[in-house]
Amino acid sequence: MVEWLKLAAGSKDVALALSLLFNAAACTAIWRLYKSREALQEKVTGLLVSLVSELSRTTTRLLERDRI
Repeated sequence: MVEWLKLAAGSKDVALALSLLFNAAACTAIWRLYKSREALQEKVTGLLVSLVSELSRTTTRLLERDRI
């Protein structure tokens, strides 16, 4: 077992495989962060549209009330 670990520790192929696994995990994490950013951006955009819509309705009601 110890000999196998020493052989693996000195192998360039094992180092390459570990590097590829690490890079794959990092890419997956970055992709998930990017997707969650997109979802958050859509939610914030929806909230801003709702806010502007409500402000325009309120402004219209106030202007109509002042005219009467």
